[in-house]
Amino acid sequence: MRKILVLVVIFVFCGCAVQTKGSVIEENNFSVESETVYGENMTVSRALAAKMICLMFFDEGNCSANYFEDIEKDEWYYDYANIMHEKSIMVGSDGLFYPLEPVTYLEAMKIIKRLGGKDVEYQNKNGTQSVSYNLWLEMTEELAKEKGIELKIDEFEIILLGDGEGIDFMKAKTDKGMMDYSGLWLESAVGKGVEAYVKDECIVAVKNIE
Repeated sequence: MRKILVLVVIFVFCGCAVQTKGSVIEENNFSVESETVYGENMTVSRALAAKMICLMFFDEGNCSANYFEDIEKDEWYYDYANIMHEKSIMVGSDGLFYPLEPVTYLEAMKIIKRLGGKDVEYQNKNGTQSVSYNLWLEMTEELAKEKGIELKIDEFEIILLGDGEGIDFMKAKTDKGMMDYSGLWLESAVGKGVEAYVKDECIVAVKNIE
């Protein structure tokens, strides 16, 4: 019998599961039948979490200053991270934002609470585990619903991803035009249909890949 080295902690929040950091570090591997769900084996970086929060819940496009030593102005998450600091949602630690570190269970709970979400019961021993991408997405969707915010879902096909030559990095050529996909993993989505939240030609979060 094969041993499955995945620890899943079930908790009552949208019927989802929290996964350990080691079990969700890579992009989802699609099965031959394409039955696997996007995001089930992935973490969400602090940079991506900041991007999603900014585009889902706020209208500000630019920050007023850089508050973090580990973020440069040319990074795609520069404004997102600093806006989160200005709004006291994600303030970092000792002048560092740790943009590429995965969001932990406890951090996710704090972020949702600071955005006006409901309290969620959790066990302290689970606080350092990474929250899965799908769980984080469902948490933000539920919060948007609570706050009466309508998120725009779009469907499109990804034709080509940018390589820094013909198309800029983190840009995707789709059948509906060019879109920015900063912070997301779409390498295995080329030639496939995508269902995602989109704002101002920016892919905020992927819901599903067919």
